[in-house]
Amino acid sequence: MKLHILESGYTVVTDLGRVSGPAYGLPVNGALDQYSARTANALVGNRANAPLLEVTAFDISFSPSCEILIAVTGAVASVTVDGFECDQWQPLVVGAGQVVRISHLREGLRAYVAVFGSVRAPRLLGSCAPDTVLGFGLRLNDGDEIDLVRQVRSVANPCLGVPFFRIPVQISRLPGQVVIDVVDGPDISEFGDTADRIFEAPYVVGVQSNHVGLRLGGPMPVRQTTAEVLSR
Repeated sequence: MKLHILESGYTVVTDLGRVSGPAYGLPVNGALDQYSARTANALVGNRANAPLLEVTAFDISFSPSCEILIAVTGAVASVTVDGFECDQWQPLVVGAGQVVRISHLREGLRAYVAVFGSVRAPRLLGSCAPDTVLGFGLRLNDGDEIDLVRQVRSVANPCLGVPFFRIPVQISRLPGQVVIDVVDGPDISEFGDTADRIFEAPYVVGVQSNHVGLRLGGPMPVRQTTAEVLSR
């Protein structure tokens, strides 16, 4: 029982994160869009923290060796099975050998693909979430084969291809600009009067962002001291 990756784009296997990591000095990491990841797993009957695919920006296509049940959530995308358009945010039956393609991501950067029973991935402190600093995690490449944990038997609806499941899911979309709360950090005094800059202008999330943190572009506070920053 395998998932054959035809086109990988930039896709990793992840979960909700390494909750025990901070005690060992490691970030939680995990799915950037926690709601979409949880919902994808719920739609196929997995536990909330089951490993799933996180597709970032680029197209992905894959084909299973057996019949599977999947759900695609997150950013708006074109989802096709053997070229036929399918809906996101609902369970979707894919037959053995059929080709699933997720492309043209928009109104968001990441889509999530959950497979009933989940997929196998290496774990660190109980989580498969990638850690780019440690070099840990499973990033997919063209031609890879991922082991499926279990097989689902014949859940396809034989009646005229009508979707087997119709589960309503509330989908919320963020506006172009979002106001977020800012909490003073323990070193705020080291930035002097420049600390207030973060409240005075909009910021844009940059392309250097990753699972460790978001890199912001905008008027940056300037540290007034040169001593080493205490790791927290």
